[in-house]
Amino acid sequence: MIAKGSRVRHKDKEIDKIKGVMAVLEIKNGYAVCGYSDFERYGKGIETYPLTDLKLGE
Repeated sequence: MIAKGSRVRHKDKEIDKIKGVMAVLEIKNGYAVCGYSDFERYGKGIETYPLTDLKLGE
């Protein structure tokens, strides 16, 4: 189950190649606000995805 703080990947392989592993910052109304928790990608932008488009990351 995806929860706030989970590490997730996008189910679409093309989007996953670009975005990689993201951290869930907030969940509301079936959507997850995702960003990056590692310093290397900090500030790269925040994306919102439906929870159905995400899977738990490694």
